[in-house]
Order: sequence, then structure tokens, then C-alpha cells
Amino acid sequence: MERHTRGGLKLVLGLGVGIGLMVGAVAAAYLPRPGLTDDQVRERARVLGMLPATQLPPAPAVAPAPKEAPPKTIVTYAVVEGMSFDQIAAMLKQTGVLPDAQALTNRARERNALEQVKAGVYTITLDPAKPVTPDQLIDQLLKGSS
Repeated sequence: MERHTRGGLKLVLGLGVGIGLMVGAVAAAYLPRPGLTDDQVRERARVLGMLPATQLPPAPAVAPAPKEAPPKTIVTYAVVEGMSFDQIAAMLKQTGVLPDAQALTNRARERNALEQVKAGVYTITLDPAKPVTPDQLIDQLLKGSS
């Protein structure tokens, strides 16, 4: 009886290994593989001696796609009579006009412009390629809305 159990165990192990090999082969056939570029295929063929370098077709010339400029954004904001410069700077930061409200307030202090801001509705065009400077915002706020 002991022999029969061992034989059955060998049969089960053998079937298990066989089934595992078949499942692995099927999975390997259907799993995605990273593709090679045309240049990699040509180089591999040359290295393996499948084609001499003179018989390889030249790689096609591909021009890089032109980069599109990021879109500009128009922001309209209102400065109400009695707003502090800190409030204006915080509002401009919150609307995405500038990253640092304190830098704007500090620059306005250096220019003695904290109390000279004119109330009104302002519009500014934001260009990601050319960020607005604190001095540009201060100049706009001192000039007044148009």
C-alpha cells in the first residue's frame, strides 16, 4: 500500500508540473512584450550577422513634432476700495496670478506702493512661458483699471 501512495504522489506531481509548464507556455505566448524600435531591430540583425551593414535599409528621418506653446490664461480681478495690499496679494495668489503673495507685498513696500493702489477691475494675461513679475502687477495696480 505504501508503494501505491508513492506512485500516486509521483503521478500527481508529474501532472502538476506538466500543467504548470503548459499554463506558463500559454501565458508567455499572450503576455505583452516590450517592442523594439526599427533602429534596434536593424542593429540586432547586423550584430547577429543576418544582414551586412551595407544591405540594411536606412532609418527613416523623423522630424520631432513641434512643441505647442502652453495656452495663455486671461484673469480678471477686482480691487475694492478699502482692501489692504495683503488682501490683494492673497487674492492674486489664490487666482493663480503669482506663486508668492508675500513677495508681492514686500516689493510693494520697497516701492512705497502699499497705500497707492487704485480700486477697479483689472485684467491680466498669464503666459506660462513668461511669468508675470511683482513689478508688473504693482505697476498695473498703481495705474488703475482702464
